[in-house]
Amino acid sequence: TCKLIIAGVGPQKDALQEKITRLNLNDKVELIGFVKDIPSLMASIDLLVVNSKSEGFSYTILEGLFYTPSLISTPVGIAKEALIPDMIFQEDDLREKVIDVKNHYKDYQSQQLLLREKALASFTTTAATEQLASLYRSVL
Repeated sequence: TCKLIIAGVGPQKDALQEKITRLNLNDKVELIGFVKDIPSLMASIDLLVVNSKSEGFSYTILEGLFYTPSLISTPVGIAKEALIPDMIFQEDDLREKVIDVKNHYKDYQSQQLLLREKALASFTTTAATEQLASLYRSVL
């Protein structure tokens, strides 16, 4: 059984809900609106899909590395730096990528654990502070 959970609010929410209802997908798709406790939500899902057309840094990818068991993303934000190529898909290939994750879920989970360790070493406040201090020392 699979259920799509969409978190967040925005101007397309009503149109999206109408489409979900029109396609009779209310039992498979849930719009949960604003979520205050993102880490708990991410820890409760099996797969995070970042399906954006454009993003800056993409905190969603970073949070996904820390909290979800598996994630895939379009090539936005830090995706190319933080993820392996198998975790990145083109927007038109979402269906195929989700099927691939389903068929190889344990492999995606294993890769996620390795990338989490890398992210903890690179993207935490402590790591950023150490990198900045090192930069200052090299300049002085």
